[in-house]
Amino acid sequence: MTFDALTLEILWNRLISLVDEMAATLLRTSFSTVVGAANDFGCELLDANGRGLAHATRSMPVFNQILPQLTQRIIARYGDAGIRAGDIFITNDPWMCVGHYPDIAVILPFFRGDKRIGFAASIAHVTDIGGALDNNRVHEVYEEGLLIPLTRLYEQHQPVEVVYDFVRANVRVPEMVIGDIHAQVSCAQVGAQKSLALLDEYAMESLETLAAEIQRRSETAMRDAIRAVPDGIYRRALQCDELDGAYPLRVAISVQGDQLLVDFEGTAPQQPRGGVNCTFTYTQAHAAYALKCALLPDVPSNEGCYAPIRIIAPAGSVLNCTHPASVMNRTKTGWYIAPLIFGALASVIPNQVMASGGLMTAITVYGIGADGQAFNSQLFNAGGLGAGARNDGSSTTVFPSSASNVPVELFEVAAPILVHQKELMPDSAGAGARRGGFGQRVSCSRLPGYEGSVVLSVGIHRHVMPPEGLLGGELGRAAHVHIDGSYLSRDEITAKTGALRLTRSDQVVTVETAGGGGFGDPAERPAELVERDLRDELLTVMISPNMGEAGLEPATSSCRVTAHQT
Repeated sequence: MTFDALTLEILWNRLISLVDEMAATLLRTSFSTVVGAANDFGCELLDANGRGLAHATRSMPVFNQILPQLTQRIIARYGDAGIRAGDIFITNDPWMCVGHYPDIAVILPFFRGDKRIGFAASIAHVTDIGGALDNNRVHEVYEEGLLIPLTRLYEQHQPVEVVYDFVRANVRVPEMVIGDIHAQVSCAQVGAQKSLALLDEYAMESLETLAAEIQRRSETAMRDAIRAVPDGIYRRALQCDELDGAYPLRVAISVQGDQLLVDFEGTAPQQPRGGVNCTFTYTQAHAAYALKCALLPDVPSNEGCYAPIRIIAPAGSVLNCTHPASVMNRTKTGWYIAPLIFGALASVIPNQVMASGGLMTAITVYGIGADGQAFNSQLFNAGGLGAGARNDGSSTTVFPSSASNVPVELFEVAAPILVHQKELMPDSAGAGARRGGFGQRVSCSRLPGYEGSVVLSVGIHRHVMPPEGLLGGELGRAAHVHIDGSYLSRDEITAKTGALRLTRSDQVVTVETAGGGGFGDPAERPAELVERDLRDELLTVMISPNMGEAGLEPATSSCRVTAHQT
């Protein structure tokens, strides 16, 4: 079967709509705020060989990258004879899946008769997976919760109850976690049913020809995009300083014709504690996504987009850690891969990259209610996006994640917490010809009158290392944490906020997310844009944007950035 351009476009969009229905099912049936409100999930449709074909519009980009690799591992491990109609597979193995235990993959193969047609899959971040409450202090992955090895969750249409039993016995809020897993199963079933219905509608026997054409065209488009970048080796280095001290990340991007190699040689060795290590699957996914954003943003993502790209990282490094390294807080390293890559390419494709963003601060609360039932809720608060050559950075946007800011009302309903304020922070954006996005300030406390136990954790990014600007743009303001008005240093954050027990209702925790870095020389910023920010009260004092309120010293930074071409 062949496809003309119009039919191919229609079918391609139908596939994306189909996976969006999977996502809608997952959102409607999920139990937790982290899935239902923060959108921390991904849904994917894959062909019979496990190659990515289409993903939901709201899918987490890194999850989209990993599901094809994971599905191909299932095929390799079980073989065609071991993958049957009615089977559903599950795992959260960090070295196969998304780099830490809370991200659980559920993958359903679907058939027409005896022929495997494809896979419908999702990954979702469950609200709890057991393990330590204070992940800053862990030294091994064994301390971080429950490992679900690659196994069957359903076997020929019947649930494998022992898998559910293991999950229930090892998590703090089993009803919520099991509810989200059930939602993933429903999501996959919808994907399978809709895919088969689409084949019937267009009288197609399988997805093979359609998948091959989509992937072929996407690969051609990516090769053309790479060919437009001048041949050469583009390098970048920066220092991460998120836990005990600075450690380097380095990249060399080699462009030769229509092929591209990303090499992280020279990156720091894996770190001894705190979960800041990345498994290679996670590193590979972040690097591929950053390149897709820079080189081919308008083509819907699928397996073909990544065929010309190769990514390597030294074994035992912080970007390719070996078991049993701790990995729970791997975003504290992995989220710096995109700005590392963008910085390397800024000199040759400046209009296709952006400055560093303010990332996110997550507030997680856990406790036991008066009824004896555990509660767990998370409030995601995004920083400002980095600026680009054409646009200011948007505010309160998480990149390279696609997670959403959680509505205050949903956070408060799920836990005995009162949010006192949630507002944009003036003067937090990095200056430039295009300025970065603004960070936000959020304050909360234990609900007045509540007498039970409440443990609060703060996961913060960009506290020591403010978001960098590009091509003359200035730093964004670093993230801050305050308890009862007192500013916390990095060491105090590590010591106090991994598992802070709230003992009083007047004990107020305030987090301030970082502003995005600027792009280009601030002196070249149009006057009308400065006046707009002044009018909107987003700019109030003419000081360096990496400073706090007027009169304060600039935020301490261990960020030293170098870039050059060879």
